[in-house]
Amino acid sequence: MRTFVAVEVSEAVRAEVAEWSAALRSAGADYRWVEPANYHLTLKFLGAIDAERMLTPLQAALTELAAGLPPVTVTCQGIGCFPGWGNPRVLWVGLGDGRTAMTALARAVDRVTLPLGFAASAKDPAPHLTLARQRSPSGSSRLLEAVRRLGEDRVAGSFTVGEIRLMESRLSPAGPTYVVKGRFRLGAPAADSSQRSR
Repeated sequence: MRTFVAVEVSEAVRAEVAEWSAALRSAGADYRWVEPANYHLTLKFLGAIDAERMLTPLQAALTELAAGLPPVTVTCQGIGCFPGWGNPRVLWVGLGDGRTAMTALARAVDRVTLPLGFAASAKDPAPHLTLARQRSPSGSSRLLEAVRRLGEDRVAGSFTVGEIRLMESRLSPAGPTYVVKGRFRLGAPAADSSQRSR
């Protein structure tokens, strides 16, 4: 089971970013674009796990973590890329307000998963919403121009993060499908935080 920990974005943000994506796709660059239904803010990619052995400990660790943290309001803002505009291999939407709190949340997820055998992040986490991944450099310069026309610091909207989710990523030729394996409400008593799979 391929898993990651993430935050779901609001429907309003999802719709706004989908419009950005449509405008940027028109540049014709050779990228694989993330479907709007799959937009999320990744806190930590966990990789493949043994579900029978690891799912319950993961759910317990995330339940305890979420119970001790308050909800936070974040603003999705700005278009960037990894590793840089000279070679834009991953296109993403970043965070404005709430970025520090989200980075702290990602570090906390890192911390509570270490005792379970997961490696620490190699660098400071930077929660972001992935828009597209490069297939080849073809059309990258046109994409950069389209980003500049759209506005690199454009704001998609704000929403309150009230829970974190443990997600399974099921891969197929048509692209990944994400399945929720646990929801953990921020600030909720441990007994109230849902861990139901679906």
